[in-house]
Amino acid sequence: RHRRGNTPHMLTMGSTPDSTLLAAEHLVHYLALCGFAQLRALAPRAGLPSRQLASAQKDRQKLAFTWGTSWEAFSESISETARAQDPLMSPIPQLFGLSQAVTSKSGAMAAAANVLRLARNSRSHLERIPEADADGRSRELTRALDVLLTGVEFISSVPLVHVLDYTVDGLTGNRAAVFEYLQGSGVVFPHGTQEVRSEVARGSIGLLVRSGEFFDLTPWIVLHTCEMCKRPEVFLFSRWELGFTTYVAMESGHPWKTESTSRAVSRLVELEPVHKGELQTPVAPHSEGL
Repeated sequence: RHRRGNTPHMLTMGSTPDSTLLAAEHLVHYLALCGFAQLRALAPRAGLPSRQLASAQKDRQKLAFTWGTSWEAFSESISETARAQDPLMSPIPQLFGLSQAVTSKSGAMAAAANVLRLARNSRSHLERIPEADADGRSRELTRALDVLLTGVEFISSVPLVHVLDYTVDGLTGNRAAVFEYLQGSGVVFPHGTQEVRSEVARGSIGLLVRSGEFFDLTPWIVLHTCEMCKRPEVFLFSRWELGFTTYVAMESGHPWKTESTSRAVSRLVELEPVHKGELQTPVAPHSEGL
């Protein structure tokens, strides 16, 4: 695998179509998380972090985190940045310059994402590339992924972090947190202490932006010991239904189905407004989680 700078954990380029598409899907979901943080600052909502994510929930009983939903949520954050009174003071100001490339169908990043999405959909429907075309197709997908990575180089300056500790100075009142930077591949990550604006929860995962502000992304991404690998992995939200949340490990791809975060997801879904003609069905009961 080729690692591109200080990219987040497991956002690496592969040498085969399958590994390239997997890296692209992780990247698109990670961009949605960046979008969630930006939207929280510019267009905060009482329920789910994005209008696009809200539109993906079904009858308040199901919610899926798909490629399309993630890309639309990222695009939504870019549109909100463009409308902001002072976009350069937003948590991720680099989004201001991506409007044409991402939100326009003719934009370079939108076109590259579409190439990758269509290839991913074909693979998921068991279509296989003819052996004679494999090398050329692999190069095409790698070029498309490289277009996306070049366009979002800002992610190296918006690290995904895990909160190891949090303290408040009794004399000055200054707040500080010890962060584990989840960058690159492997299981050992660098640590760092940094002042923060407000209280942060130990064990949470989120984005640390240039101002020192921490955006907690629980329950959309969590750190959990994989039951198959027996080691800590970063797990990304996949879907929520019937009182359970399913996550997928960003490195191994192993699934994890849990009740522990389902209450947090259901509370966000419950806060979504009921639209005219929509039946407000009761949310399935959940056990108390984390």
